Amino acid sequence: MMEVESAFKQIKRPPSFRVNTLKASLKNIKNILDKAHINYELYSLLPNCIILKSSGDEIKLRSLDIYKNGNIYMQSISSQIPVWYFENKSMDSKEPRLKILDTCAAPWGKTSQLAAIYPEAEIWAFEPSKIRYERMKYNFKKLWVSTCDKHSLLKPLPFLWKGATVICINDKIENLERYLQTYPPLQKEGWTLEYFDMILIDAPCSWEWGLSYHNTSFLENWSLSYIKKNYARQKAICDAVLPFLKTEWEMIYSTCTLAPEENEAVIHYLLCKYQNLNLEKLDFIENKYIKYKLGLKSFWRYIFRKEISERTLRVIPSKYSEWFYIAKLKKWGHHGINDLK
Repeated sequence: MMEVESAFKQIKRPPSFRVNTLKASLKNIKNILDKAHINYELYSLLPNCIILKSSGDEIKLRSLDIYKNGNIYMQSISSQIPVWYFENKSMDSKEPRLKILDTCAAPWGKTSQLAAIYPEAEIWAFEPSKIRYERMKYNFKKLWVSTCDKHSLLKPLPFLWKGATVICINDKIENLERYLQTYPPLQKEGWTLEYFDMILIDAPCSWEWGLSYHNTSFLENWSLSYIKKNYARQKAICDAVLPFLKTEWEMIYSTCTLAPEENEAVIHYLLCKYQNLNLEKLDFIENKYIKYKLGLKSFWRYIFRKEISERTLRVIPSKYSEWFYIAKLKKWGHHGINDLK
């Protein structure tokens, strides 16, 4: 509780960013920062993550070409964590490209991070908001993320098989199957329901991380009914995409809310409904930048499944990081691990 209290009292956390390895190297960015006399620290546990010492350093950084041209991407430490929990599997020669689905892509930070980590991947990015979708495409261009839109899915795309490509779709994730059915590679190879190797659900949530003693405007729109609405939406997103996850592959679920209804309760729902899902244990190393706690055992009158308090993580708000919840699920055959317990 002391850590949460300290976070609420904090006016602003030290800025952090990620080196965009599609355009630049960590060594190159460090040299530029040193020449500009910008004070920074490297966060060794997150590849290509740099933390600035002060807001003054951020002002200097924003005046540099590396910021304006997309060589770096401003992204909080907590937000950079979830995608690193995907298992970095190598594909066999018969299936050379990873298929990754980002269900809630805007504001595009994790999508572009996935494109940098998996440079040969085929990434599907859904965003229902037209405004956020257009901003996402603009920023992908700035970050050198190769993209195509849903209209391109109706014709052959030979360039998709050379380097990473993000397929941007301005629609609700519930309509995913419609786009897969018209996708030329699937029409050629034969339709299969289980298409994606990895699914990221960075779910829309109550987003309290901006709340502090110095900024309480967030509370004007916050309510228990809002949390319930998000809980229903989060379950619907999970239900919509799980049939398309390949057996023995992974889904990461994350939020930036403290609300147990939107975190542990969603995972509890999934484990109870889908007997072929197994909750994977997430390892972590605590340090001065990131503090963790395991998931909750219970909340109010609700008691969650035991493995949730043993295998999911809560990033605790601190001087350097805002709160985040992270869970990793693996899909098994019809008779999953949960059936055997």
